[in-house]
Order: sequence, then C-alpha cells, then structure tokens
Amino acid sequence: MRIADNISNRVLSISASATVPTKKVSFSVSTNVPSVDVFVDGMVIGSIGEKTKFEATPGIHQLKLGKELLKSWEKTVNIVDGAKYAAQLELTPDGLKRYKDIEKFNLAMKEANTSLEVAKKQAETNIDIQKKQSDSEIKRSDAEVDMAKKQSEANINLAKDQMKIQKNVAETSSDVAKEQSEADAKAKVEIAKGEREKRENSYIKDDGFADKLKKITHGD
Repeated sequence: MRIADNISNRVLSISASATVPTKKVSFSVSTNVPSVDVFVDGMVIGSIGEKTKFEATPGIHQLKLGKELLKSWEKTVNIVDGAKYAAQLELTPDGLKRYKDIEKFNLAMKEANTSLEVAKKQAETNIDIQKKQSDSEIKRSDAEVDMAKKQSEANINLAKDQMKIQKNVAETSSDVAKEQSEADAKAKVEIAKGEREKRENSYIKDDGFADKLKKITHGD
C-alpha cells in the first residue's frame, strides 16, 4: 500500500511538472549580411535585420541561419538567457556569379551615372553660354534700336532746320524781289519823267516857240 501511494504521488508530480510550460529565454544573433532567416530546430522564428534578439526555450537546440544565394550556417547550441551567437555567411557558387553580375551592373550604372552627370553639366554650361549670348544680342539689338531712334530724331531735326532755312531764304527772296520790283518801277517812272523833260527841253528855241508850244499843250 505504501509503495503504491509513492508511485501514485511520483506520477502526479511528473504529470504536474509536464503540464507547466517552460519559460522562454532571450538570445541574440548577428551576421555579416542583413535579412537572414533564423531557424530553431527547423522552425523559422524571425529574420535578422528586423530584429537581432529572439526567444526560445532553454536547452540544446539546432540553430540555423539561411538566405537565398548564401550557404546555410548551422550549429548545435545550448540556448540560455542572454546568449549571443555570431555567424559569417558565404555566397554559394550561384550567389557568387550573381554577385559578380551585380558588381558589373553596379559598375556599368556608376559609369552611366558619371557620363550622365558630365552630360548634364555640359548641357548646363551650354545653356548658360546660350543665355549669355542671347542677353548680349538683346543688349546689342537694344543699342541698335536706340541708335536708329537717335539717328531718326537727328534726321527729323535736320529736316526741320532745312525747312526753316528754306523758308527764310524764300521770305528773303520775296522781300528782295519786292524791293527790286519797287526799285524797277521807281526807276521806270524816273526814266519816263526824264524822257519827257528831255523831249520838252529839246523843243526850246530862242524865238520862244517852245514856250508857246508848252502853253498850247498845257492850255495856258
């Protein structure tokens, strides 16, 4: 009876301890590449990059790290609280080939970007030169317009001065012609008067015939 009770108590104790969940502990994992999946006993528990700390039950486990194009890292570890694990992952042959292709691609992109930057700077330089030339042409055009405007104003002023001179000359010529006409008329009158007196004087004689003729002519 006593032996049976002891066995029963032992079974109950074992059953009770089996139903109590084991508390998980925290551990950290680091690698030389980001975004690596972390496996514990074949089950993925997270990815390095999103976090570096993980949880698992303490004890012996199979820790594995894996990522496409990388050789898997796998190790049997005793996980305890605060444990730290570091792994160096290597490229697979396909990964190495892909890496070289990516390196070539990156190099080609770098060269293309360099060429693009040079072309961009050259284009900016050309635009700046064209802008300066355009500004220079605009200034020269403005100067030519201003010069033409001044020349036109000078020609207008010259034409006005010439018109004034021609008007003054015309007025002077008219005055001279008028004075000349008056002088001619006066001279003609004087000449006619002199001719008449000459005719009258040509008839003067000692016998007084001219006086008699003059009296007859004038009615005296």
